Amino acid sequence: MRATDAWMTMCWTNDGAQLNRDMPEIAYILGTDGGEIWTDFYAIPKSAANKPAGYALLNYLMTPENAVKEHIANGAPTTDSRVLALLPADVTSNKIVYPDEASLTKLEFGAAVTLTDPARAELMARFKSA
Repeated sequence: MRATDAWMTMCWTNDGAQLNRDMPEIAYILGTDGGEIWTDFYAIPKSAANKPAGYALLNYLMTPENAVKEHIANGAPTTDSRVLALLPADVTSNKIVYPDEASLTKLEFGAAVTLTDPARAELMARFKSA
C-alpha cells in the first residue's frame, strides 16, 4: 500500500491506523456484511521451566500503567477498561482503532466459528489445501 503497487489489502487495525495516519488517502473500512475479529492472548506453557517468571511478566504487562505504554507503542486497541481510562483522547477517539459498536456487530471470532461451524471448517480446509 505504501509503495502504491496495491489498491486493497487485508490488515490489522493498528496497521490500518498507521497507514491512514501516514497516508490519509488510504481508508480503513470494516466490511458491512461481516468480517473477523482477532484477539491476541498470552500463555505460559504447562512445561515452562520457570512458571513464576512467566506469571511475573504477565502481571507486569497487565498492570494498567505498563499496559497503556504498550498500547500506545503498538497502536492496537485494548478491551481492558482500566487501560482504556488511561489512554489519551486522540487514541481512543480514532475510529479505526475504536470503531463504534454498530460497526462491530457483524464481526465474528473466526477461529471459534471455524471450530464450531462445519461449513466454515470445510471451507478453511479447502483453502489450506489449495
